[in-house]
Amino acid sequence: LTVPPRPLAVPWESCITMGTGFSYRYDDEFKSPRELVHLLLDVVSKGGNLALNVAPGPDGRLPQPAIERVESLGAWLRKNGQGVYATRPMAPYSKGSWRFTGSKDGKTTYAFRLWDVGERDWLAQVVPVQDCTCVKRVTHLATGMNVPFRTVEGGLAIRLPETFRLSPYADGFALAIR
Repeated sequence: LTVPPRPLAVPWESCITMGTGFSYRYDDEFKSPRELVHLLLDVVSKGGNLALNVAPGPDGRLPQPAIERVESLGAWLRKNGQGVYATRPMAPYSKGSWRFTGSKDGKTTYAFRLWDVGERDWLAQVVPVQDCTCVKRVTHLATGMNVPFRTVEGGLAIRLPETFRLSPYADGFALAIR
């Protein structure tokens, strides 16, 4: 029921419940869509697979809150899944509010900025990538918008337009490598 603190050298999977237990509870409290997106990114950035459990009720149906969570996670993945599906762990894996994955061919690094509740006033940020001199383009995954960037100490400075609308959970960026 845990996520390892760093990538493992073997295939691994975290089996985690959407609610508080593996069996059905009428009054169960479910993880929020934000918690589920953050959990998924934490697992994937370390090279793991997330097996998300939800227990059906006595009539065999899934609880409505679980359905709503799965729909929210699916909507987020439709816009950001390129940086989740068929990716590899990419150093530094996790740094502060950022999670990283990489494409199989090594030509793209995906950087995800995780948002806390109420943390939405961000337009400029430094992406803490190790070798940013090789980055030729930064694209926001959900919109396909090219994002202006420059190399600074500690990473890559990106700036979004003031009219930009952030995801409530996490925003993903594709960093194309030369």
